[in-house]
Amino acid sequence: MRTIYLSLFILYFLGACKTPAVNNISKIPAATSYNNFLVLYVDNNFETFRFDKDAYNLFVKDALVDPEHQRERAAMENFLYKEMTPYAHCIKSIDVLHATNNSYESFRHLTDSLKVDAILLVTLSKKSVDRYQYPGSSAARGTGDYNGPHEYNALNATFDTYLLAADNKQPMWIARTDMKNKSEYRGKTGLKRKFAGVITKALQKEGYLLEIK
Repeated sequence: MRTIYLSLFILYFLGACKTPAVNNISKIPAATSYNNFLVLYVDNNFETFRFDKDAYNLFVKDALVDPEHQRERAAMENFLYKEMTPYAHCIKSIDVLHATNNSYESFRHLTDSLKVDAILLVTLSKKSVDRYQYPGSSAARGTGDYNGPHEYNALNATFDTYLLAADNKQPMWIARTDMKNKSEYRGKTGLKRKFAGVITKALQKEGYLLEIK
């Protein structure tokens, strides 16, 4: 049993240390970094290169009133908030966008009144499950025990990130991040936490978020 636990720990450690790649889909170089962000997570799969009223009504509006979506939205926005606030002022959409003010006009008015520079919109592009199996192995020497195969499911996810200029809602940066998970101990919450750290570093690297040295 000790051998299997050790193998699980090593695999988890190696998986945790590997940084997922953030792949740029489109990019307009930043003239300067942004200081005020509205963070918005939508647990929907969509792709758009123009964030206008039609895109908002089609992909975002319903997510703001879906009760099953609110827990996932709160979790992701909380992780992004914690990662980004050392570098910029952040507002979570779940604190200011609700079912009673989810029209596109309300959304535009809100972003103007909050005086945000940019909107960080994150979407769940796809998710999948991989099944892993450990072969059987002998336990500690002298016990005479034998540990049989150990199987588990590991959740993977692909997140798309849209960095929108607050004034005209133009996508300044669109990126896709594949979160490959080989640990049975990192479920949806763990993937979101890991992604938040990865995308914050990517925003710094691309010049959209001020890096504090």
